[in-house]
Amino acid sequence: MFNHNFKLIIRISCFAFVLSLFACAQQGNKSLTGGLKDETPPVVEKSNPENYSTNFTANEVEIKFDEYVQLKNLKEKLVISPVMEEKPEIEVKGKNLLIKFKSDLLPDRTYTLNFGDALVDLNESNPFENFMYVFSTGDKLDSLQIAGIVSSAIDNKPVEGAAVMLYPEDTDSLPLTTLPTYLSISDETGQFNLKNLASGSYKIFALVDVNNNFLFDQAKESIAFLDTLITPYVEVITIDTIPPQDTTNQGQTTKDQRLTTNDSLLQTQDPGLRTPDSLLQTKDQGLTTQDSLLRTPDSLLQTKDQGLTTQDSLLRTPDLFYGPKNIELKTFTEILPKQNITSTARPFANKIEVLFNEALDSLKLDLLYYDRGSQADTDTTKLNDPALMPGPAFLCEWSSNKDSISIWITDTTLAQRDSLIFVFGYNKYDSLEAKMPVTDTIRFNFRKSADKEDKNPFQITSNIGRTKELNSAARIQTSFPTRLIDTSYIEVLRKQDTLDFTEAFELLRDTITDFHVNSIEEIYGLSLLHLRKMSVKKVFLPDSSYSITLYPGALTSYGGLTNDTTKFSFKVNTEDKYGTIKINIENLEETAILELIDSKDNVVGKRLLSTSGSEIFSLLKPGKYTFKLILDSNDNGIWDPGRYLKHIQAEELILYGKELELKANWEMDESWDLNE
Repeated sequence: MFNHNFKLIIRISCFAFVLSLFACAQQGNKSLTGGLKDETPPVVEKSNPENYSTNFTANEVEIKFDEYVQLKNLKEKLVISPVMEEKPEIEVKGKNLLIKFKSDLLPDRTYTLNFGDALVDLNESNPFENFMYVFSTGDKLDSLQIAGIVSSAIDNKPVEGAAVMLYPEDTDSLPLTTLPTYLSISDETGQFNLKNLASGSYKIFALVDVNNNFLFDQAKESIAFLDTLITPYVEVITIDTIPPQDTTNQGQTTKDQRLTTNDSLLQTQDPGLRTPDSLLQTKDQGLTTQDSLLRTPDSLLQTKDQGLTTQDSLLRTPDLFYGPKNIELKTFTEILPKQNITSTARPFANKIEVLFNEALDSLKLDLLYYDRGSQADTDTTKLNDPALMPGPAFLCEWSSNKDSISIWITDTTLAQRDSLIFVFGYNKYDSLEAKMPVTDTIRFNFRKSADKEDKNPFQITSNIGRTKELNSAARIQTSFPTRLIDTSYIEVLRKQDTLDFTEAFELLRDTITDFHVNSIEEIYGLSLLHLRKMSVKKVFLPDSSYSITLYPGALTSYGGLTNDTTKFSFKVNTEDKYGTIKINIENLEETAILELIDSKDNVVGKRLLSTSGSEIFSLLKPGKYTFKLILDSNDNGIWDPGRYLKHIQAEELILYGKELELKANWEMDESWDLNE
């Protein structure tokens, strides 16, 4: 019996032990079994010195939280204003945040350390949003603040991460040489807010800071500035509301800010009731509202005889307004006249590529060469004598923005040389931005690969797909400059039912404008025709099918290469597949550029305007469109960025207020009043 009872006791004890372990496991793993997730951010329990202290003299700060914390992306998130020469050392130890200052603090200055959302709890990473530690080295905290938005001058889109900088001085060299006194960083919507400012007038800038040193010292950094100084201010605003009398319910009924009472009073301990960030709710014996709550953040409800009555009573809500709040800063990247060659290459024996850092206005180009077999021609400074050459030794092809050039060697003897030397004459600019002619002499080497090319390098491509748009030209392009065109080897057919009809056409080279290569024009007297681009000139009928076939011998390069048989087949669209937008511009008082923009930010139409009036954009594909208007202050037909040291702002850009959705066979009529 004893043995049996003993075994029973052992079994019960083991079972109880297992149950206790299971209960502990349940209690210790609530998160695994559906327990509530911690969504509460850390809370400050105490700070030493206290936050918002005055007469601050400490070198270290310790802030204790109610839970373990950590820092995430502190380098990107932390904003210190005023800017310190050397950033403080900041670390976390358990529940404590430690700040050690390495720079001397300025006297009588309010400092703000804004952590953004960098401080989070350890377990769930709940952020302490916009946590700030503020202190003053003087006997008072500066409280002024300003706000605004940073956007790009070229498209009016918000700029995130721009450093908004404030200086209590007014000299042009400030952003180039001096750290800002106050600093803020724009958010994803471009908004910024500079707080705890001392009274006075300030110079304000926004900087897209490439090297993160808060100085405007990089050519590719974007800057924004105002022509006038900013003066922060504060105003006391009092909202007076007299509720109308409700004769049916013996009370007062209001909408939004109006009160409803039922023969009762709102009792207060003091003559004024202060309810910051709270809700004031009463029932039957106090203040009631119809399906609403009365919110009075940071305001003062003043009552008469320590109670609020509705018989000719007045609700007064004083508040502070800090300004200005609507500062607009438009960033731009300067185009500096600092010209130089940035890269060179010779990818083929007959092709040389040169890239400049900025667009050129003109170029003087000469070729130096010598005959290795002749002792007399070993002088590499001997200029090429065009009189001894049967034609141009080279031709030039420019990029659309005039900042790169392809030099095609059209003399086959020269193209076979391992080394060619060119002299480039162009304009540089001195420190005062005055033009200064310079020359660069560059050697280009080429070694032919031993690999045999199976594919014909002389290729023809076209801008025509399966469908030809009515408002596009039919263009073809060759891989090498074309010397000869023989249209007898080109056939244009129109298909109708099962029949093919031969169509007449012209094949003309595209022209090049707005640039001069002096050596080509002056020495050879050539007109500026494109080397590789041609257009098929003819009327293509809507809703008709065509084919363009180029047989071998149609086009011949300067090196004697000719094309293989190449065929392009397509159908021409019909007018009912397109739409039209007519826009009437009102109150335009200066020269402007009107651009029609599609949903991919492509410019699909452009007009130069000098006065108000109507413009029509036809043969548009169905889709979404909007308009952009550039106020062309220098009348050069393009948008120009500003120049900070010359006090020139970027040209103003105005966006149409709505997006237009155009459908096929539609005509939209829009009106744009620039004064609205």
